[in-house]
Amino acid sequence: MSNAFAQSQPVAPAVDDASHAILSALADKHAELDARRSDLARQVAALDQELTCLEGAIRLFSHSRPASAPTASPVSPRHATERSVIADDALRVLRDASRPLSTSDIVRALCAERNVALRPLEFRRLAVAVISVLRLREARGLVEEVGRARRNAVLWTATSAHDRSRRR
Repeated sequence: MSNAFAQSQPVAPAVDDASHAILSALADKHAELDARRSDLARQVAALDQELTCLEGAIRLFSHSRPASAPTASPVSPRHATERSVIADDALRVLRDASRPLSTSDIVRALCAERNVALRPLEFRRLAVAVISVLRLREARGLVEEVGRARRNAVLWTATSAHDRSRRR
């Protein structure tokens, strides 16, 4: 004997399937936007790092000399000034050092003094500029190449006034 008035299980309305599909689509869209936001955050972090490196390079080369400073170089005055600043700073680093330094050591010291982080490409460019100006100073007897380090890196040392007078 069955009771016709007995409670039956409620039947889920057909709207559940539609709301499930909507919620699923919203969740998918949320995941997509979250992934895009993460990608953009990584791009912003990379751009911030590039800007920091660029600002460091700008600070490194922004020291200027007075307009009255003579330049014997056939290059533009701005380029000659940058080279002169690099040469003076590299020579100072060598004079302050207690041992011969490689070009990379000199560039690292210059960057550390100015609290600058350079990317590898800018670091190599600055190293080439340092080598160039040190070769010119070597011709004047202010520095000398004293040997080679690992991977054929040039070791530099500043010459003293006494050493320069003995050579003449």
